[in-house]
Amino acid sequence: MRRTLVTSLLLVPMALTAAAATSNSTNDASVSTTVSFPVIPAKIVYAPKADLTSVLPQSFPNDAQVILSIVVNEDGEARNVKVVSSDDPALNGPVMAAVSRYHFRAATQGNQVVPYHMNLAFVVQLHAPQALAAR
Repeated sequence: MRRTLVTSLLLVPMALTAAAATSNSTNDASVSTTVSFPVIPAKIVYAPKADLTSVLPQSFPNDAQVILSIVVNEDGEARNVKVVSSDDPALNGPVMAAVSRYHFRAATQGNQVVPYHMNLAFVVQLHAPQALAAR
């Protein structure tokens, strides 16, 4: 009984090694492995303000929201700018014009720059002029 147990324990490591060697030799010939790197998102580095002088403040609600869909290309420029939703269509043009002038740090995957789709939300707030402090 002891002999059988010792023999079977000695054979198990050899069987595993042989199976691993056989498995590696067939994998090398037929399967290539690819490593997928996570995408590091684009980041805004320059964001000029929207010129809202052509839009009357009375025409849109306070805290009006515009959501845009954009693709940041490999050069860090906003392309394919589209309105996803808007509280007031009068704001769409000025906000889209501002975003088209934005500059981004391009997204990367591994060591490669890649196009990156993102949605940007803008909230347009009305501010009453501040009163001058009495001296």
